[in-house]
Amino acid sequence: MSITRITIKNFKSIQNVSLNIDNMTCLIGKNGSGKSNIIKAIDYFYKNLTENNMNMDNFDTKNIYIDEISIEITYDLKRISQIVKGRYKENLKKMLNEHSIKDEFITIRMVQNKKYGITWNIGYAERALVFNIQPIYVLNTRGIDIEKWSGLWNVMGDIGNSKNIHDVGDIGWSNETAKNDFEKHMGLIRGKLKESNIEIEKSFKKQIMSSLIQIEMGGDRFKLNDEQLDFFSEGTNFYSYVKIFVFLISLVSRQRLKDCLILLDEPEIGLHPSYIEELISSFIESSSSKTKVLLSTHSSNMVKALLKNDAQIYSISLKNEYSKVISMPKLVGGRAKIALTNEETNTFFSDFNLFVEGATELELFQNKLLEELFPILRRVYIVNTKSNNQVFEAINPTVMNLNIPFLILLDADKLISINKEKTGYYRVGLKSVKSYETGLKARGENYKKELYSYSKKYKLDKYTSYNDYQLKQYLIKYKKEFKHEGNWLNASSEYIGFISNLRRYYAKYNIFFNRTTIEGGLINLKTVSYFYDFMLDFVKSDAVENLKKLYNDLKCDEEKVVFMNLLADGKSDYLEDDKKHKKNSVGIDDQYYEFIGSNRLAKASLWVSDFLGYYEKIKLSPLSSRKERRKIFELDFMEISDIMRSIESRISE
Repeated sequence: MSITRITIKNFKSIQNVSLNIDNMTCLIGKNGSGKSNIIKAIDYFYKNLTENNMNMDNFDTKNIYIDEISIEITYDLKRISQIVKGRYKENLKKMLNEHSIKDEFITIRMVQNKKYGITWNIGYAERALVFNIQPIYVLNTRGIDIEKWSGLWNVMGDIGNSKNIHDVGDIGWSNETAKNDFEKHMGLIRGKLKESNIEIEKSFKKQIMSSLIQIEMGGDRFKLNDEQLDFFSEGTNFYSYVKIFVFLISLVSRQRLKDCLILLDEPEIGLHPSYIEELISSFIESSSSKTKVLLSTHSSNMVKALLKNDAQIYSISLKNEYSKVISMPKLVGGRAKIALTNEETNTFFSDFNLFVEGATELELFQNKLLEELFPILRRVYIVNTKSNNQVFEAINPTVMNLNIPFLILLDADKLISINKEKTGYYRVGLKSVKSYETGLKARGENYKKELYSYSKKYKLDKYTSYNDYQLKQYLIKYKKEFKHEGNWLNASSEYIGFISNLRRYYAKYNIFFNRTTIEGGLINLKTVSYFYDFMLDFVKSDAVENLKKLYNDLKCDEEKVVFMNLLADGKSDYLEDDKKHKKNSVGIDDQYYEFIGSNRLAKASLWVSDFLGYYEKIKLSPLSSRKERRKIFELDFMEISDIMRSIESRISE
């Protein structure tokens, strides 16, 4: 017998939640989202399965008119019906016949009414059978007696065959005299208790079995590495406890023909990351022995290990004060599993995710000045996808069904292709970006209005007959020629307008793409003079005079922007690096490309932090208020500020 599905209605924060239970099932979400309530509901179901442990505190407190709680669990009886013997087989067969069960699946439903109490859809005998053959074991990490491990004896009591409990012989005595003395003392004790009208409540057979195991082992106090448990840290004790706990339950499954479910609430508490990996291994091993594990966690390390082992993961979030549960798909493809690290799985626990491509972006959005001007950054988790599409798809919030707002920041060359076709013109086409668009279509939004201006301006006829996907396919095939201006191949105003409209289109896919690269957002017409002054201090001393001459010989600021961007390892207006730019340009002195080759800024040189520090000192330090400083920054770094406003709007939504 195996639990396959659980449905909970109107239990605390849970309005209506259904979970498919896999061998390994995990609940993730913020504190207070309802993860623990799911585990409590299952535990409550079992506490009332054969006894009356009704609790009125489990009702929805936000809606007093809801007067019923419903918890139902579906069991698969196939395996157990094939191997069970004796009276259990007879009772199981009777239950299947009485409830006309042909496919060997049964759903047991508990309904608690405020007025009428608890009712069940099946009788006590059937529930008792389920209780014995399909037990659950709840491990509350905050309630373990970490210095005694007394809870382990309760599990051990399930390992022995309790029906033979009365077949146990006498305790072994060293001699007959000792045995007689013991019986004499017991007679005196029983006599006095009877005289005083005192009775001993009979122990359950499970308790007797635990006591026999303690006698066999010679005591009831555990030691670790020949030391008392209080000698070790709580993390070490808890790790050792859980491993033994899980092993014992898997032993129950194997030896007693039971399909057990282990419920664990945040088992990572106090554990070193290396212990978490080993703990997951023990869970995986136990799940192969017909024991299922359902756990909740805040640990990105644990989620990473679970994803790599094909666990079923549910994301729990709070919406309108009620728990919302979303099933996350399992990872497909070995590369994504291998490449997945804690950095990526941290995205499952964040308020907002900003996906960037490289070290420069990572440095920029972790900069203290940017955080001061845009405090919202403190709520943003920035992850470097390193342009690894498989890893990105594995953590993409929409693909993974996560209710977490996000933004993907891309360089323009990820979305458009540009080729110099003839003198004076570049031909532009749109790339297919399936790895970024997978599942990124806006949820139920209608953006015909935004697409209308785009379609009309670039003569995309019949736009009204296209849905979003069809229009995107049309755009992929669409190509247009744009002029360039001057020897440095600067972009035309028409091309800049094209990029602006295209950016508005992709914003609906949570994609923000730079007009060129992130370097282009930092080095623009407003900031190029500051960057030039900064570079005079940053380059080697013997290159300063040459830089001055080359820079001042350029005809306009547009040319200076391209030169400085290529020097910062960025790209030109039409997305060329210095080598491609040299090939396509006309009339530019080779000295510029030689200087770039010798003095190019390395991605890991931290020039972004140094440049923003220089800019702050020169431009912002005279200003006292953050509002004034931000206003000036937004005017100078318009593209970077657009990114930040895009993040702010998504978080506020």
